[in-house]
Amino acid sequence: MRATKILFASWAIALFAQLTIYLPFSPVPITGQTLGVLLVGAFFGSRGGAYAVFSYLLQGALGFPFFAGAAGGIAHFFGPTGGYLVGFVFSAVVVGWFFEKDKVKNSIQMVFVFTLGQAIVFAFGLVGLSFWVGWSQVMALGLVPFLPGAVVKTLMAVLMVSSVLNLNRKYKRNKNVSI
Repeated sequence: MRATKILFASWAIALFAQLTIYLPFSPVPITGQTLGVLLVGAFFGSRGGAYAVFSYLLQGALGFPFFAGAAGGIAHFFGPTGGYLVGFVFSAVVVGWFFEKDKVKNSIQMVFVFTLGQAIVFAFGLVGLSFWVGWSQVMALGLVPFLPGAVVKTLMAVLMVSSVLNLNRKYKRNKNVSI
């Protein structure tokens, strides 16, 4: 059952990847992938999140149309977006660790953890992108235009995870009531 959930989580990331905005001045598009990675980390923990993201990346590398713009193939790991793709695994692990260790108690802490997760993706992504555009252009082409989207994705992740956790708490509370 766990393998099925991980596979479905990888497909959810693939669906989020199709939410794509291409920027005419950057080889990196704005996508919903990061939101998917944050959610998978929060809901599946560090190990499950890593497995789900790795499964997503493997399927994409094998040519499934899972990456931004329904693209696939191993070449994406060696192009301008390769670092971001690799960063997804580490982001899911870190975000997942905070949630599975019950270190996230409120929305403020969620904002911190999801921001950290995004920073990890950016760190890997910027290093990878620097091989294509040079360090002098990497911030302008790989970070600054993506910051507003990162804020939106962080807030969306907080709202989505908070809603699910609240529903889960209500369900557990009502389940314990006997008639």
